[in-house]
Amino acid sequence: MQVQSNYSSDNYSSAAKLKTGAAGAEGSQKERAVLELERMLENLSRDASIRDRVTTNDDGTLVFDWSVGGTSPNARVANAIITELNGQKFNSSDDVIIKPSASDAALFKQMTSYNMVLLGGVPIVVDDNGFPPASADEKLVKEALDFVTNVACFRAAGYLQGDLTAENVGSFLSAFNLIGEGKGSAFVDRLLEELKKASEPSEVAATASTDDHVGDLLEMMSS
Repeated sequence: MQVQSNYSSDNYSSAAKLKTGAAGAEGSQKERAVLELERMLENLSRDASIRDRVTTNDDGTLVFDWSVGGTSPNARVANAIITELNGQKFNSSDDVIIKPSASDAALFKQMTSYNMVLLGGVPIVVDDNGFPPASADEKLVKEALDFVTNVACFRAAGYLQGDLTAENVGSFLSAFNLIGEGKGSAFVDRLLEELKKASEPSEVAATASTDDHVGDLLEMMSS
């Protein structure tokens, strides 16, 4: 039985809302990304151990109480989302972080069924409802996240042009030294299978839809 959340869109920080001057495609994209984060936080807040730790300041910003309840994957995700909704960056590091593309995130989604959302440049992995990966999926998620991050690094360094596809994955795997170490592994087999699916006509519409979804979030978090 699920506990009904006490939070609605009106409970969220006014700082998280779009500035009234925002308009056009950019404004709509950011609005969709904010609404998606709010939906995820609302889902997480159905858990009383999360909901009871979230309070609202007089100015409308949200606070996550770390003094009670301990640390959990749900708590870390909720805190990251709240930080972004408050108009701050979840990652306080000044280091330049290479950002995966919307296509990278779409491939990650295909491989794992989870969303890779960048909060302040830090990749946070959640399901469609905002919950962290199940323990049974953690190994695959880590492998996929490491791989996608390296794809972004190789692209930024000029060793890979454009998106990773079924046509260019071979050269990338060779450069990444996975042919010898990873050939035949469950992860690489699944990667090749998903890239093949993405290249088939029947998958084009679904992939495009996923690109739009993660693209909204990636664009908002990098702004």
